Amino acid sequence: YTWFQRTQQNAIDFAAAVAPTTGAVEGYAGDSVNGNNTFYVGYNTANTQALSINAAVNAAASGATINVADGTYNQNVTINKANLTLQSDDGRDATTIVGQGNTALGTILVQANNFTLGGTDHGFTVVGIDNASPGIESAAVYIQGNNSDSTIQNNRITANGDEALLTEYGATVSGLTVDNNIFDGQTFAGANPAGVGSSQFTLANVPRQLVVISGGSGGGNTSNITFTNNQITGTTGGLNTSGQEQGNNLVTIDSHGATITGNTFAGKTDAWYDALRARGTDTTVTGNTFDGTNMGAGTNMLEINNSALVGSFTNLIANNVWNNGSAWVNHAIAGVNYVFRGIQNAITGATAGDTVNVGAGTYKEQVVVTGKNLDIDGAGAGNSIIESPDLLGHSFTGNGNPYKAIVSIEDGSSVTLSGFTIDGRGQGNANNRFTGVGVHNANATLNDLDITGIRNGG
Repeated sequence: YTWFQRTQQNAIDFAAAVAPTTGAVEGYAGDSVNGNNTFYVGYNTANTQALSINAAVNAAASGATINVADGTYNQNVTINKANLTLQSDDGRDATTIVGQGNTALGTILVQANNFTLGGTDHGFTVVGIDNASPGIESAAVYIQGNNSDSTIQNNRITANGDEALLTEYGATVSGLTVDNNIFDGQTFAGANPAGVGSSQFTLANVPRQLVVISGGSGGGNTSNITFTNNQITGTTGGLNTSGQEQGNNLVTIDSHGATITGNTFAGKTDAWYDALRARGTDTTVTGNTFDGTNMGAGTNMLEINNSALVGSFTNLIANNVWNNGSAWVNHAIAGVNYVFRGIQNAITGATAGDTVNVGAGTYKEQVVVTGKNLDIDGAGAGNSIIESPDLLGHSFTGNGNPYKAIVSIEDGSSVTLSGFTIDGRGQGNANNRFTGVGVHNANATLNDLDITGIRNGG
């Protein structure tokens, strides 16, 4: 049956009373602005019953717009018709869709082309699903199978034990635009992730990635991706119950042709994972802010293959902002260009004669150079700060005694170290023969250093 009501709210009240899960409210016939194929989803006047978004999708024809009123909708949504727009009345802070169950692939499951989720001031908060099976990934927004020309804009997309946004590996995905969204939440459950390393498909509660738009290394069948003006603040890593670091990448975009610009990467991961990984071709990375405040010392701010790089790596460094943690050498390492969160990983990747560049920020780690000739250049004392960990794991032996140095230059190395504050944080009592810079069987030139906070050592 089709029933006609005087107002939109009357129609919602009637549908909520008669058929809340199957009824749909369509725009007023003959209204040139809100005519047929424009649908409305909302709560009844008593605020006790919400209509089903899926009912509106089922009733809609291709090209429809579905408007969702303020409120929280505890339901999963499947988009199975092309050219649909799903938008909220008043934006992501007013309208939330919460995923249900632990077996569904997505809170919003996209199975059709040219779908638009949100829009300027019309986005949603979408809360994801934690799949009970480690072998099956779920996401707040899950793009299933082949897809072209879809847009995800102005939403808050919240991971809830699995991914926030996911395209399927091996599918043909092209023309996807992801703009001005917030990606937050956590890709594992509870305070501690499980396992160590990449066992996410066999062991429950190993962290997933936060955002995955990937045809695999090289780009696969993914092309022409636009990822702009997003805020990445979610968590994909932490310490397991044994105190070991575990994690996963925050964002992976592997595509033939990608524009990654205007984003802020400020999430948290640990172990050896990346804030951004790009392994496709023709990938432009510019105008982004990478913030290492919540990243582990062994992580990477950026991992980009030579095949993906547009222009020079030097220009990429100059054209993005690196806050609180960035170290790099000016060449690829085994075909991959890295901006490391910590200094030690850059030193490990460097070869003889390299300059290790270290941006402004605080680096709480021990730095050890063994058998390498390097220049290690900070951004100046007071800007690049190496802080002592509570306990230093490495020592060298001099005159039969072990010495622990925050920066240790050893065994045939020739190092110029410039432009750092080295702060012992008063950890001398916990570290025998504590030293700011130690040079053992090596040569060192020290410039523009401020060594402070050392006790029980010089």
